[in-house]
Amino acid sequence: MNAFDVININGSNYNYAQGFDHFTETITSYFPEEKEGINKYVEKLKRIGMSLTDILEGRAKPNNGVMASFEHFYENTQQYLSSLTSNYRLQNVLAGLNSLYAGHPDTTPLYLHGIINHSLIESSWRMVDGGSQIADILSKGILEKEGKL
Repeated sequence: MNAFDVININGSNYNYAQGFDHFTETITSYFPEEKEGINKYVEKLKRIGMSLTDILEGRAKPNNGVMASFEHFYENTQQYLSSLTSNYRLQNVLAGLNSLYAGHPDTTPLYLHGIINHSLIESSWRMVDGGSQIADILSKGILEKEGKL
């Protein structure tokens, strides 16, 4: 709950805590002067997460031929983080999970960054022995039914 992941920057550790309130409190404890920017970041993650829910549940509405919920596809993650704070270390802490999805500062859309961070902060529970066991079980079931992979 206190650290589903730890971002290490030059020997300093920054815990990513489970749950939005706990995450906000934890990150703010490292950067108390950045509370406003951290709160804005978390609220944006929540909006991005809700936009995925809207899409999946069919509530997203077209706007000029584009789904309104896709607005964050056109925002750049690094530019957004820079707009929240000039604190380069905080920007790097908030972008600390980029390596999970090969995030790149110049090209990663905020939607991708946001949906992954939202999902992990909201619920980062993992399967013991990794998620690949789902694919293994499915493959075995397909082969048992004489299917082909």
